[in-house]
Order: sequence, then structure tokens, then C-alpha cells
Amino acid sequence: MALFPKASDPQKKAQRDLDAARASRNSLIERRQIAETSAAEHRDKARKLAREGADDQTLSAAELDMRREQDRTATFTGAISDVEATIASLEGEIAQIIDQRCRNETATALTTLADKLAAAATAFDEPVGQLAEMARESALIVLDGHPLQVFMHAVREQVPPTIAVITNGLRDHAKAVLAGTLPPTLPKPAAEPVKPKATEMREEKAPRSPHAALVNTSDPVMAAANFQPLDRGPARKLEIAP
Repeated sequence: MALFPKASDPQKKAQRDLDAARASRNSLIERRQIAETSAAEHRDKARKLAREGADDQTLSAAELDMRREQDRTATFTGAISDVEATIASLEGEIAQIIDQRCRNETATALTTLADKLAAAATAFDEPVGQLAEMARESALIVLDGHPLQVFMHAVREQVPPTIAVITNGLRDHAKAVLAGTLPPTLPKPAAEPVKPKATEMREEKAPRSPHAALVNTSDPVMAAANFQPLDRGPARKLEIAP
């Protein structure tokens, strides 16, 4: 047996309470429906007795049963309202727990990113300095070493303050997330634009006329041109008399 029992998860406990409250509400709703049905039956019974001329004692007994079920219905209605208030409170509690947990995870991720970035910048500084020094020495022999020296010197001068701005911004963002002034989740990168699909171009040949036919001619020019006569119908066909 453990000396220090493991602390229960507040979200799981609230969820169990919420499930129990919802089950209680459903049970109360069913019992109210039964009471409403019973009250209606007793009311119909009392009216029937009145129509049949029952005495006051009999009517009072029937009305007492009717009012009992009506009061029971009102009791269930009030209890349902109370349970629904409890359900709303538990749902809000669970939402708050989830929100705070998400904020803690986001803040931790931002702080970790800032720490890694600062560590990488520290590790980056030494080789940059070495490269700048070697470029300076090489420039005495090879002129191309001078631009490299200038570039590496600029990198060494500009990277540290830029890293400081970024890491401070990440930590400030983490603090704002924990304070509730910024969303609990990290922003998502913008979606890449969808490239339009290339339209497939197909060569389509124009349909040939069914009446088109190659001209059988001994003329080599006409044969080479693949001349095709146009069918203009019998009314426009040229006839040559013998």
C-alpha cells in the first residue's frame, strides 16, 4: 500500500461527476413523465366522478391523489433545473481545466523553443568567429577571402541581438498565453496555395465530310494536292452534254 496515494486527475473527477449528473437528470425526466401521466389520469378520474355525481368525500380523495402527482411533477421539475445548473457548472469547470492544460503545454513549448534557439546561437558563435578569422588570413593570399570575412563579421555582429529579440518575444508570448490574453494554442502555418492543374490539350481533327472522296485524276498536280470535290446536291451538279 502506497504511503502517498496518487492524486486524482481533476478533469477525470469532474467528468465522472458530470456523467453522474447527466444520468440523474435523465432519471428525473423519466420520473417526471410518469408523474405527469399519473396526474392526468387522476384528473380525468376526478372529473368523471364529478360527472357521475360522486359525493364530496370521494371527490376529495380523487383530488388528493391528483394534487399529489401534480406536486410531485413540480418537485421533479425543480430538481431537474438544479441538476442542469450543476451540469453547466461542471461543463464550465472541465472546459477551464482543458484550457489551462493547453495553455501550460503551449507555454512550455514556447519556452523550450526559446531555450533551444539561444543554445544554438551560442554554439553558432564560435565557428562563425573561427571562419571569419580564417577568411581574414586567406584574404592576404586570395582576394575572395575578403568578402567572406566581411560577411562572417556581419553575421557575428547581427545574429546575437536578433536571437535575443526572438527569444524574448517567445517568452513574452508564453507569459501572455498563461495570463489568458492570447489564444491557448500555437498559430498554424498558412496553407500552401493549391497549384492549378495543367489543362490537357488534345489535338482534335475536324471530321471529314462523308461525301468527300479523293479525285481519281491523272493530273499529277491535282493528285498531289489531294483535291476533294464538294457535293452540292443534284440540283447544282454540272452536267456536260455529249
